[in-house]
Amino acid sequence: MKFTCEKEILYNGLSIVSKAISTRTTHKSLEGILIETYDNMLKLTCTDLTVGIETKIPAKIEQEGKALVQGKIFSEFVRKLPEGEVKFTFEDYNVHIDYGYSSTNLQTLDYADFPSIPTVEEDNEILIKEDKLRSMITATVFSAAIEESRPVLTGALLDIKANEAKIVCLDGYRLALAKEVLGDNYKDTSIIIPAKTLIEVQKLLVSNNTVKIFINESHVQFIINETKIISRLIEGEFIRYENIIPKEWDTQIKVDVDDISRSLDRILTIANEEGNNTVKMAVYEDKLSMSTETSLGNIHEELDISINGKNLDITFNIRYIIDVLKHLDADVELLNFSFTQSSNPCVITPVEKDDFTYLVLPIRMY
Repeated sequence: MKFTCEKEILYNGLSIVSKAISTRTTHKSLEGILIETYDNMLKLTCTDLTVGIETKIPAKIEQEGKALVQGKIFSEFVRKLPEGEVKFTFEDYNVHIDYGYSSTNLQTLDYADFPSIPTVEEDNEILIKEDKLRSMITATVFSAAIEESRPVLTGALLDIKANEAKIVCLDGYRLALAKEVLGDNYKDTSIIIPAKTLIEVQKLLVSNNTVKIFINESHVQFIINETKIISRLIEGEFIRYENIIPKEWDTQIKVDVDDISRSLDRILTIANEEGNNTVKMAVYEDKLSMSTETSLGNIHEELDISINGKNLDITFNIRYIIDVLKHLDADVELLNFSFTQSSNPCVITPVEKDDFTYLVLPIRMY
């Protein structure tokens, strides 16, 4: 196989697929990136057997073929090449690279050992704009569990009914739900996608084009421009999230996003030094009082709010509140905090729209 390709184009393609390089494997092929000629282009493929990523890039093909390069080394070397066209010649488990007046030889792997990527039939497509999907993932995926003791919670539920799509993540302490209206009606679909997969999908959502989603019994496939991401689904039954979110409240306050973000950031400076990530909140009259105390000192902040309902004292892990503030859409200015009792979850929603819901459990103080 022989081809010439712009260094920057090739490196960008390698960067996309290398996210699926296996970091813990005894199979060398899973550390590789498969390069194939494809309709006068190059197709780059990588997989860790859970997620597979394919992308296509333009190149000048002199001789067709395929080869398996050592993913990390090859990508890093290409990154360090000078700008401009680079010529690659693959022969006998070796790639000869010509750039300017210089050249390099690198060993390659046996492409026969590279596993095939599962195929997902491209019918019954689900269409969603990139910016909408990016917003949904950003607003939810940070709430997925990291520990794998309960695999279902390491995933994100994609729940589609008629013309509405929801993504839901929860880790046992908090829940994040984002929803978007789709441009068409679809049959009811409910699948659990690894949160890590959605993080990689999110990185590719940089325009306002349409994303195509295809689903079968065991896999989901996202097509984003010239890139495909194919991922295994997580088996199991997701928690019935509708039953967790309170439908009624005794106290509701409206808070300015910038105000509470700045206050909590200052409070975290004190609380974080000893790992004491608690913030005590008190709602009374038209004020929200927030405080914490450690051996380093104490801090007390008050914000003007709008209140409807009873006064309330409640304590949270400050990081769980800051997390949601970090992942809000930039146009959200006001939030509703809805409470029932100091021992029950708080529900946070934007005042201006109803496309996002965040639930967080309080800390019980004795």
